[in-house]
Amino acid sequence: MKNYDKIKWVVTIFMVFALVLTTNLIDKKNFQSISDSIVTIYEDRLVVKNIIFEISSIIHEKEVAFLKKDAGFFNTQNSKLNKDIEEAIQRFRKTKLTDHERTTLEKLKKNMSSLINTEENLVQDGFSKDTNYENALAVIHDNLKVLASIQLEEGRKHFILSQKTIGVIELFTQIEIYFLIFLAVLVHIVILYNPKSSSS
Repeated sequence: MKNYDKIKWVVTIFMVFALVLTTNLIDKKNFQSISDSIVTIYEDRLVVKNIIFEISSIIHEKEVAFLKKDAGFFNTQNSKLNKDIEEAIQRFRKTKLTDHERTTLEKLKKNMSSLINTEENLVQDGFSKDTNYENALAVIHDNLKVLASIQLEEGRKHFILSQKTIGVIELFTQIEIYFLIFLAVLVHIVILYNPKSSSS
């Protein structure tokens, strides 16, 4: 094999290798972006949505017990439910939080402490401080509504990001097809080109 032929084959192989490597790197980055969005939607949004639902359910149990003036509930079950809420908040904290989410979660924790303080004397006072307890519950409901709306908004952002990434992947797929056609023609020219025969 002549030196010129060797150079042609080296150039051809290099072009193919460069194309494959570039395509692989671009695809890897795009697929990683989609993968991250899917993980975020599940771990940091759907799981959190379930945590918010858990806390809301417990708060609803407290409301029902309060309206029924159920002293037995507050004397026996309530302390365990407060621990369940604390554990749920801790699980919430371990997810990837936005600044707004972090601030609202801290408010929720603070308002839960206030609610628990109110509950300590609720039974002893014969449920007489109705307004304070009702207000504390209402504030916590507001915190939970804000947190739920954040999940919806953040989930929508990641969905849009995934859609954009998919669009980029489709665009690059089209470009890759055209580039492969161009490369095939170029390789064909490089291999068949013979300077000696053309000069003669």
